[in-house]
Amino acid sequence: MKKVLLTSLLISLTAAGASAAPLWYDVMTNYNGCITTNVGSPWFAHLPGSLTANDALMVTNTYTSGAAVNGKRFSVNGLNSEYVMRLFDPATTNVYYSGSGTILYASFIANASFVPAAGVGTYFAAFNNADTNNPPQNFTNGFDFHGRISEIGVGSTAPIPNRVSNTKVFQWGIANSAGDAPGGLPSILFPPIDAIGNVDYQLVLKYDIDNAAATLWVNPASESDTANMAGPTSDSGAVLDGLAGLLFRQRTTGGTVGVHDVVVGLSFADVMTNVASASPVLIATNYNTVTNFSGNPGLLEVFATSFGGGALSYQWYRVSGGVTNAVGVSSQTYLVPSLASTDTGSYFCAVTNTGLQGKVSTNAFYISVNANPTPPFFTSKPPATTNGTVGGKLTLAAVASGTGPLTYLWSFNNSPLTDGSPVTGNAGDLSVVSGSQTATLTVTGLSTNETGSYSLVVTSGGAGLAYNTTNTTVAVTVNPARVVNIAFIRSLEDTNTADSTLWQVTDTSSIFTISNAVVTMFTNVTSGTTASYYIQDATGGLDMFVTGDATFRPNMGDLVSISGTVSSFSNAIELLVDTSNPYQFYGITGHTNVLPAPLVVPMSVTNNAGNMETNLEGKIVMLTNVGFNASLTTPTSNGSLFATNAQGSFQIFFPAGTDADVKGKTLQSRFAWTITGVMSQFKSGAWNNSTYEVYVTRIGDIVTNPPPAVTAVASTSGNNVVLSWIAVPYTATTRGAYSYSVLAATDVTGPYLPLATGMAFNTPNGTYTDVDAVLGTQKFYKIVSP
Repeated sequence: MKKVLLTSLLISLTAAGASAAPLWYDVMTNYNGCITTNVGSPWFAHLPGSLTANDALMVTNTYTSGAAVNGKRFSVNGLNSEYVMRLFDPATTNVYYSGSGTILYASFIANASFVPAAGVGTYFAAFNNADTNNPPQNFTNGFDFHGRISEIGVGSTAPIPNRVSNTKVFQWGIANSAGDAPGGLPSILFPPIDAIGNVDYQLVLKYDIDNAAATLWVNPASESDTANMAGPTSDSGAVLDGLAGLLFRQRTTGGTVGVHDVVVGLSFADVMTNVASASPVLIATNYNTVTNFSGNPGLLEVFATSFGGGALSYQWYRVSGGVTNAVGVSSQTYLVPSLASTDTGSYFCAVTNTGLQGKVSTNAFYISVNANPTPPFFTSKPPATTNGTVGGKLTLAAVASGTGPLTYLWSFNNSPLTDGSPVTGNAGDLSVVSGSQTATLTVTGLSTNETGSYSLVVTSGGAGLAYNTTNTTVAVTVNPARVVNIAFIRSLEDTNTADSTLWQVTDTSSIFTISNAVVTMFTNVTSGTTASYYIQDATGGLDMFVTGDATFRPNMGDLVSISGTVSSFSNAIELLVDTSNPYQFYGITGHTNVLPAPLVVPMSVTNNAGNMETNLEGKIVMLTNVGFNASLTTPTSNGSLFATNAQGSFQIFFPAGTDADVKGKTLQSRFAWTITGVMSQFKSGAWNNSTYEVYVTRIGDIVTNPPPAVTAVASTSGNNVVLSWIAVPYTATTRGAYSYSVLAATDVTGPYLPLATGMAFNTPNGTYTDVDAVLGTQKFYKIVSP
């Protein structure tokens, strides 16, 4: 078992004054709390930032590099979904366009306090574009992010043990306009430096606008320091409408990064504010140990940093029997491919930068080799049976030990598997195998062809073992995509915990199919090659999110059938359809003008979490008798107004960035008889009952005109009295609707008391049945709105 003692041997670096003329430089020492709430702050929320206390929290700086010593830094938190941005020049709102020949640079000190799991992570910093749909006031809300800097977790590669126990290793990554892991990993380039949590690194970003190419350095000595560099990138996404600012992004699945000493300029020299005249080498890890059998690999790793120190050189030493010998090549890692008894001993590493500044780690790195021949054996096996879903991914992992070298071979129904090939040769088998000769087998693109028996044989070639083997077998059943209703998908939410998984979906890998659900939004509420529309069936509602198709734009009232995996965005459940997955699909199957009737809800409805998540979220709802805050104009980019009445307030969201129907419209009155839209949520991370909103995609669904007079007709049906009237309904082709209440009295002069309230309709046929009314006292009725 490996052990780790993590001690940060960090010393202060003084900010040098060698900057040429940066556009701006912010050491982050003068803010408190949420950065967007600081008076005079040049930083502000970039939608979907909501000006909450989670808009990049300012926290005490506990690290010692750069100008923010004993000051503050802001924390880009992977549990939230806020964005903060600063324009290149807050005074003049400069925008740099393609064709200008402009190359932008940015740098900042970054420290990862939380590291995602291996292969997981997302970008947290980028340049963002100007939103030219709304000049000049919305240069701040462009949603094309370029020069994306990521924090991606790095795992061990079997059979090499974890690199450093109880700590997570990661890499800083760079992409142009792609790169969310795991799907975007092929687009990400990584400087050849392994990083570790709670250590400061200086990141320098270069972005060539004309060529849409990004480059990233980690602790560079100069712009020509290729040893610490990755790039330029080549993924697509050229900027067409210019870059306007630097943005920091908080997204779930990302890590948590502390940031300070942020600078933006037009040259490398502009942004190198933290270069020290004599850059020291700082070593953050004191040791790790490896215990393994002979013939197996062993890996030691040291984590050093040197701001502006250039490429680091490493020399490893082994101390055995009181004798110290240099071993290994110059590398951050010391890898022994096949351990022998002579590798047993203590190790340390001397690290030197290009300025000949150096540092020696402790000699507590240790390798222990068991040289007694031992046949292979499993310390961990995959389950004997498991299930997969068509279109999903199968992962079977084992851990084996014993005298090496150990070799691995996976087979399917006794036929050896091959990396890059399908599991079978059957027609239509689009699966892809990887890891067939490692301890972990992965099969992507599952079909029912992959149902069968998977076996792993581990062979030891150690001396005197005569190639002993051990094996394990797994019976796998691949299930077809399930046809379900929306209520079933909502039943997958976790209702039993009080942490960040409360009301989060528990199955994000299975493929589910929903048939003939009706589109309840007037417009697409995302952009680019994606489509986002809420849909509803007889049992519930959710968001349909299709990636990879810029042409899929159904109309309100269209019927759609879709097949995909369950996901969530800002806690709102969505069925995610990936057009690159051959087992997922989407399409319009018909049209209906009869939308689901709105559910009239009070402002206090969010107090019942179960009702909200099971019955209301994703459905068309209606608020009645509400007043707006001071603004009478809807936002000109994605934004919100707040509706209030005696019961409280509610956020009304307008997707004005993609929906011209609601963009910048003047309301005729601050009072609205009704507001109709889809119930949704707007904050990632831990569920909160205060983060619901009504999503309005047609300006006519905010009704400020009084309702028309209602004349009801009464008839009898058995012992019941049936009231009928012409209602103003909610349909795909009409805008605005009213809710209705039925009042009754025993005298024509009153008093009239409510029999039913909060009724809304999807046809003009307003109706109410007063059960057994004929058997009672004579009644007089009124129909009022609301």
